[in-house]
Amino acid sequence: MKSFIQKLFISLLLLYVFFELTIGSRIDYFTNIFTNSNSRIELKEKMKNEIRKGIEKENYFTEEERILIRDFINKIKKELDLDKSE
Repeated sequence: MKSFIQKLFISLLLLYVFFELTIGSRIDYFTNIFTNSNSRIELKEKMKNEIRKGIEKENYFTEEERILIRDFINKIKKELDLDKSE
């Protein structure tokens, strides 16, 4: 029983350390962004700038991307039409 408790304690400690080194630091980073008002304002301004850049572009997609998206949408339409006819 003593061996089981020692192994359990060691495994829980290692799991906690692993969590803090990987996921825990990311969670802290995101909570700091959303709790700090200056960070929220900076994030909001960055989003506005990216939206402005997108609006100023004449075309969002290259010719190849347009062809791929068109073909993909046409394929989906075709499959949906098949379902209606059945």
